[in-house]
Amino acid sequence: MDDVLEEIDEKYVVQVITNNGSAYKKAGELLMRKRKHLYWASYFAHCIDLILEDFAEKTTVKVVIEQAKKISNFIYNHGKVLYIMRKYTDGKELLHPGITRFATNYISMENILEQKSNLQRMFTSEEWSKNADSKDPSGKAIQDVILNSSFWSSAELVCNLHAPVSRVLCTVDGEKKATMGYVFEGMRRSKLAIESALPRSHKKYCDIIDRRLKNQMIHDIHLADDPGDALLDEIDDDGQPVRPNTFLATWAERPSGPSRNSLDQIKEVKNI
Repeated sequence: MDDVLEEIDEKYVVQVITNNGSAYKKAGELLMRKRKHLYWASYFAHCIDLILEDFAEKTTVKVVIEQAKKISNFIYNHGKVLYIMRKYTDGKELLHPGITRFATNYISMENILEQKSNLQRMFTSEEWSKNADSKDPSGKAIQDVILNSSFWSSAELVCNLHAPVSRVLCTVDGEKKATMGYVFEGMRRSKLAIESALPRSHKKYCDIIDRRLKNQMIHDIHLADDPGDALLDEIDDDGQPVRPNTFLATWAERPSGPSRNSLDQIKEVKNI
């Protein structure tokens, strides 16, 4: 990365964004130590994938995702069962690729939830009971899950967790890339949606979002478009960056930066 910056000329670069692999992270930290005005950050989509991964470590979410995987694997690994499923779902599939690895798991869960009534009709149908796979222990186990009301209530909980965060992921990875202000607002709204859907258990999931944002995504550079908050000294309860805007001061004072004193510029903006 350093060689690329030399080729481009560092005065034209403010931020470097890479994958969040350990090697990239270490390289980014070394780069920031060498070139004081630069900021390194990981790609936001990867941060969201880690949030979804952390969600999946919670027992309730972990269990229902594993059950959903077993449902999909059983159906798609048995040709006759797959044929029956497609008949009852009118050709709708349960498996669709997601933007990230963990997003795929949640999307499959949403698809299964959408086909709840069709899957229940299928696994209580004569076609299923006459199929040899219905007598197999694995087939009976899947039928038990499909007809278990607790599975569906847990599946709905998981989808209520995923849907708000997924919308932000689509915004980040869409053709029209959103600025960080919109992304942070999207994550704030995700927390509100989760709180509304899960009034008793939302805190542990919202804490996951806050921790990932603070540890990986929030930098002083994100205040550059709103220097009016430059003198605040904290991260607020919504995980919004309101630390002293050292980015503006550092960038403005570098040799290739603006000629006027950076603090004077900040004061001018605050007085507008």
